[in-house]
Amino acid sequence: MGSNSFVDKIKSLMGAGAIGSFFGALLNKNNNVILIGKKPHISAIKKSGLVIDGKTNLKVKISAECSIENITYKPDLVFLTVKSYDTELAIIQLFGLINEKTII
Repeated sequence: MGSNSFVDKIKSLMGAGAIGSFFGALLNKNNNVILIGKKPHISAIKKSGLVIDGKTNLKVKISAECSIENITYKPDLVFLTVKSYDTELAIIQLFGLINEKTII
């Protein structure tokens, strides 16, 4: 695959709740993924890995941060999976992380 392929892109998921964590776990199999979420959930992921129980069962080691200030690279692709009432604040916070080539 060329450098423009989906697999070659660095991904971040802003909103590491149920939906963001699920997609992050799936994408993490073949991609460089970092979850961005609330401190209690991120602390649990850092301590024990991300565990998905249900129709899909997974346990993955995945990068996770509770603040974008701890991310040292510019992601190529950001999945915004926050609740609708948090969208505006999430986008404002992303301004320091993204550049003109970032796909959201």
